[in-house]
Amino acid sequence: MGGCCGKEEDAHGRPPPGRRPSRPRAFQGAGHTLGGGGADSNTQGVDARDAAAMAAMQRANGGGTERDRKMAERRQKDELVGKILAHYQARGQDPPIGLPASDVETLRKHLAHVKREAAAKGSTARPPQIAL
Repeated sequence: MGGCCGKEEDAHGRPPPGRRPSRPRAFQGAGHTLGGGGADSNTQGVDARDAAAMAAMQRANGGGTERDRKMAERRQKDELVGKILAHYQARGQDPPIGLPASDVETLRKHLAHVKREAAAKGSTARPPQIAL
């Protein structure tokens, strides 16, 4: 099984007894670097920046997609819910159940209502309770 054909391995891929296994060669191909394209990476970066700028301009001009519109509405809704919850927390009250499930227009009306109530009461927050 040894060296009849000039191979340095037996039938199972092992080196013959007394012989050191040959070292595998280091990678010799042309690999790619992470984060860049090589010599022309500057031109690729400019193209990506231009594409990002164009996309931002389209979104600003109302040319966004349905997904963009939904994301903007979700951000607005989260912001309104946060403001309403902050008002209730400052007054020491529990917010209405189902507040986050309301639509944006309902949340706007509720925030205006909460602000009017706070202004009418002089923003009298409940004094902090001290545990004895």
